[in-house]
Amino acid sequence: MMTIEQLSVRYGPVTAVEDVSFSVKSGEVLALIGANGAGKSSILKGILGLVSASGAISVAGAQLEAMPSNARVAAGVALSPEGRHVFPQMTVTENLELGYVGHGMNDMEDAIADMFALFPRLKERHQQQAGSMSGGEQQMLAIARALMSKPKVVMLDEPTLGLAPIIVEQLIDLLATLKRRGLAVLLAEQNAEMALQASDNVRVLDMGRIIRGGQSRDLAADPGIRASYLGM
Repeated sequence: MMTIEQLSVRYGPVTAVEDVSFSVKSGEVLALIGANGAGKSSILKGILGLVSASGAISVAGAQLEAMPSNARVAAGVALSPEGRHVFPQMTVTENLELGYVGHGMNDMEDAIADMFALFPRLKERHQQQAGSMSGGEQQMLAIARALMSKPKVVMLDEPTLGLAPIIVEQLIDLLATLKRRGLAVLLAEQNAEMALQASDNVRVLDMGRIIRGGQSRDLAADPGIRASYLGM
């Protein structure tokens, strides 16, 4: 569904990501793991065109690298950003409406109803201001807002940051649901244990480069990965 070839991201003279290549299939969760500053978020921002990047980016056969960010969203890429960044003074429903782009307005109510079915807690809170909700509820809203654009690929940046273990388990269940729906999911996550549990394949990043890759179950059993990233 999405193929990345030789993606590089630089902030002035600083290289954050260098020559990273991978692909994500429909119905697959690919995890990017690594320490803080390894380049995970920069990859996601580079794919969406939020930072200056070089390399080739294709989604469902369409080349995205020359497109502005809004066109990339319309082409099928959505991002749930690190830190959630919901609109705090707006209601849950208003936040979802802002995520609905590139489709006929007649379908928006159906899209919102689908999100409420996927996230029942949001339905209960639909008239509540987003800023007054818990961290876990705001994270669900950020993901739902990304899904409102009906993406082919959804990118989740550090979704477990600051969340209680029970909410992390709910996120793992959500990823399984998104897979069943046929979405391609790119998960950038510092919580390596969660990422390895929830994903099919993984790429390990260090200093902006991929240093390891393979099936998640294999890397989870690797002594070097367990020592470096799982504290075992």
